[in-house]
Formats: sequence, C-alpha cells, structure tokens
Amino acid sequence: MREAIFTADLLVEITYQDFLSATASGKNIADFLRGMIGQYTASKAYIAAIDGQAYYDGENPTITRYEKVLFDLNGKAHKDLWTANHKIASSFFGFAVDQSVFYLLGNGVTFKKDSTKKRLGKDFDQQIMKAATYAQIGGAAYGFWNYNQLIPFPRTEFAPLKDEESGLIRAGVRFWRLSDGKPLRVTLYEPDGFTEYAESRDSRELIQIREKTPYNLTRRVSGLESVVIGGFNYPGFPIVPLWGNQDHICKIKAWQRKIDCYDLIESGFANDVDDASLIYWTITNAGGMDDVDLAQFIQKLKTVHAATVDGDAGVTYGSTGGSNADDKTKFTISVNGTAENTKIKAFF
Repeated sequence: MREAIFTADLLVEITYQDFLSATASGKNIADFLRGMIGQYTASKAYIAAIDGQAYYDGENPTITRYEKVLFDLNGKAHKDLWTANHKIASSFFGFAVDQSVFYLLGNGVTFKKDSTKKRLGKDFDQQIMKAATYAQIGGAAYGFWNYNQLIPFPRTEFAPLKDEESGLIRAGVRFWRLSDGKPLRVTLYEPDGFTEYAESRDSRELIQIREKTPYNLTRRVSGLESVVIGGFNYPGFPIVPLWGNQDHICKIKAWQRKIDCYDLIESGFANDVDDASLIYWTITNAGGMDDVDLAQFIQKLKTVHAATVDGDAGVTYGSTGGSNADDKTKFTISVNGTAENTKIKAFF
C-alpha cells in the first residue's frame, strides 16, 4: 500500500486501490480506517470545509485566532490583556448560502412523472436542500441512498475512496462523534455492504461493532419476532457526490478575505470606541516603562480616571476631536520636586 505523505503542501490521497491492497495483505482494517481519517482531516479540503462551516454559523476563525501582543524591554511577547479586543463576526456567508439554496430549491424538485418523486421519500425536498447547503459550505456533499430515503453527509463527515482509473467513488468512510471527548463512530461503506466501528471508551481503540451487512435486509415477521432471512445490495455504490461548484472547493475561499476585512474593520471600530482612541496620553520622564507597563498604566487611567506619577514625570493629554484637524485640546500637568516627597495627579 502506498504510504501517506504529509508535508505543508502535499498530501497523497488514499484511494480505493489502496484499500483493496490493505485488505488483500491482511492489514488491520480498523488501523487502516483510523490512518485514513487522520490523513483526510489534515487535508486542505477538510480544513477549508471546517472553516466554511464556522463562517456559515456566524463565526470568523481568522479574527478568532488573531491575538494582540505587547513586547517588554527584553523583546518577549505578552498577550495584550489591557486594550479592547472585540471580535465581531458577520453572518454574511450564512445569508448568501441560504439565499442561493432557497432560490434554487425553495419550491422543491420537479419531475416529469409525479410517481418518480413519491419513490424518493416524503422528505426528499428537505434532504436535497440540506445536501445543497452542505455542498455550498464545503464544496462537496455526499448523498447516501438508503432504500427509500436520501441521507446527505457533509464533507466534514465523509472521506471518499476514489478509483484511481475512473475517478469515481467506489467506497467511503463516514466518521463522527457526539461531542469532543466522546468515542469516535466510523462506518465503512463498500459496494457489497457496510461495516460499523466504534472507539472503546477505555482504550480508545477502534473496534468493529457490526459485521458487514447488506444495505437491504429481508425479514420474516411472526408476531412480535423479526428474523433476518436474507439481504441484497444495489447494482452500484449507493453514495454519490454533489459538488458545490466546478472546482469542488469550499465557497468561502472566494469571499473569505472580503469577509475578514469587513469583520476586522467593524471589530476595530468597536475597539476604537472602547479605547477612546481619539484621546492620547504622553508620559514624560518614564523611559523605564516598556509596552506592558504603559498598557497597564493606560488601563488604570481609564478605569479610575486618575494617574499618579513620581518625581519629575509629567502627563500630557491631547484630543483630536473638534470641527477640523487643527482644533485640538491639550494640557500638560507637571511638577517640580524629588521622588521622595512629590507626586503629581492628573484628572479628566
């Protein structure tokens, strides 16, 4: 089997032929699935889909990961805990996706024969809209035809195994967990059935909890008992992709920089209002203060509206408010004396 290659820009995709080689060589399938999931979740497509879902939910991962820092006299960085750091995310991407999906599918899907739609299940219109939403967010969605209903999988939950020759999806792995810290659940879908796996709560080992089962089971019911007497599969693989665009990439990629710019401007405006950036303070004879000390000084000044400075130091206050740029208000408070017996106080 071809080994997975992890680099910053290159990630070799595991294919259906790799899966067949692993099964033919007697490799532990559970180990193969865990490795495949690990590689898939490290791919650019998966990471982009995760970010796309966050933007759709009204979050902004870019500004969430951004942190303001200050540097001390030794050049060491410190997280800025004193100045305003609002992170306001817009819901533009979610609105655009919903609008696009409802415009295309809001009235449902129409077929030439009414009987065709009845065979697709009562909630087919809702499920196809859900699949289209997943495809718009992540660039791709996958529809699993389960006897008489469509079950859509988002790109963040399904890793396809493509044929190296045709490019078609020949198998796939769905993986999910109820929440962080809960056991991983895995379902392997193949042309001749599906197999289920789950993590052990103690060892976190991936173990098989259901043997390969046909997609359709035939049961004999007698009274309250139901006995499986057979089963059959579909002529082809029952999971097909729904692409969000011709490039199969997350739609957020086209708009991310514009959304980030807008959110940063809006957040910066809120920070400016909170910090009263139109007011500045100049502290003289305080050369021993680094960025951290200055930030703490300004934070205290904004909190108690008073500053105490020892010795020959001084505080200068300025404002750029007014009808024009030349209309400035400024006053300076300074004092003569020694550090032992003299302090100055500035009030505003």
